[in-house]
Amino acid sequence: MPTRGSLLLKQSDRAWIQYGIAAAATLAVLATAHFLKIPASSPLSYVLLFPAIAFVSWYCGVGPSVLALAFAVAGLRYWFATPLYSFRAPGVTQSVCLVSFLLHPVP
Repeated sequence: MPTRGSLLLKQSDRAWIQYGIAAAATLAVLATAHFLKIPASSPLSYVLLFPAIAFVSWYCGVGPSVLALAFAVAGLRYWFATPLYSFRAPGVTQSVCLVSFLLHPVP
């Protein structure tokens, strides 16, 4: 019969796995999009992240989904929005894409 302490330990071990899956899935999509040299003016990089965020939210929960979304926004801003490789304010087109990405409901 498992004790309360052992159940909490198993849940915390599972949480690290969920956060790791969330980070890995998001970073894999960002790295793939960067490797494919998707231009900064294309919203394709935003579209590619929708399935990754949906997967993480469906299988990993709320906390890992927030982490995945934070990684996605940081990666999109750094690699795919002009000015490239900077966290300065993006142009109007990239701002609209980023806001619509953040406000899009996950199925």
